[in-house]
Amino acid sequence: MSAHPPDEHAAALAAKLREPPPIELTADEEALLIDALRQAVAETLQIAPDAVPDDARIFDELGLDSIDVFDALDQLAARFDVAMEVESLPVELLRGTAGMTFREFAATLVGHFSGARAGAAPGGDAVDGG
Repeated sequence: MSAHPPDEHAAALAAKLREPPPIELTADEEALLIDALRQAVAETLQIAPDAVPDDARIFDELGLDSIDVFDALDQLAARFDVAMEVESLPVELLRGTAGMTFREFAATLVGHFSGARAGAAPGGDAVDGG
């Protein structure tokens, strides 16, 4: 595998994330988005990405809070140079729920973009990546 495909995947994902949901993500794009989210959460919490395993209860064990969520989403928006409409994001993603694992947190974000969640409100405040 050459060094170029990951960049190509990131560029393709970034282009898709600029479109309004629902968007169709490939398995590679989902994995890239989840990895980017893991890195953003780790950077926000000032820990290594491998300290954010799929089964970590991110709000309970790792101490992520709602302000940290906004910071991580801002990093994600900056990485892919997209604006995220905060008010359209699932409330459980923004506020967290007790016992939520990183896997569930990531699945909620992926579900938002892929349209797996019902009706996001149009408009609202954006987390701007620029």
